[in-house]
Amino acid sequence: MDSKFVWAVVSVVIVVMHNMQPAAALTHIVGGSFGWKIPPNNTFYDQWAKTHTFNLNDKLGM
Repeated sequence: MDSKFVWAVVSVVIVVMHNMQPAAALTHIVGGSFGWKIPPNNTFYDQWAKTHTFNLNDKLGM
């Protein structure tokens, strides 16, 4: 393989990776509009959590 081609590919990869922005951290309000109270059933918060995707640096709020 031509070394110029390899360096071109490596350069493109470096530029693309450098320009990638990490996803912004989100604050999830636990329980949504219900909030952080005694739940109406034992699975309320489990069901709430299943509808959200949590990522590194996200915060859980009240």
